[in-house]
Amino acid sequence: MNEIEEHYVWDLLRKLFQSNLMKIGQNLNYDLTKLLPFIGEPAPPWYDLMMAHHLIEPELPHTLAFMTSLYTWPPVNYYKDDPKDEEKSWKQMTSSETLWFI
Repeated sequence: MNEIEEHYVWDLLRKLFQSNLMKIGQNLNYDLTKLLPFIGEPAPPWYDLMMAHHLIEPELPHTLAFMTSLYTWPPVNYYKDDPKDEEKSWKQMTSSETLWFI
């Protein structure tokens, strides 16, 4: 990506975050600390899934891996748990159709 393309992407993100559209994220407070210098303060409404989960289930873990296992059906494998080695890849373990229809 060249510098012109990068500026274009940041402009699009800035417009998105300053629009009246709903912004939904996981742990948005953290993301915004990194994005604020580039996009400015986001306009409402915005919704933080981790904070919502904490309000509903304060005693449960608030990690994305746990929330994915709890709120998706059929359960979706957390992306960081994907096999890293080519010989142990999902292609070798099962077909993608099987993953979608478990």
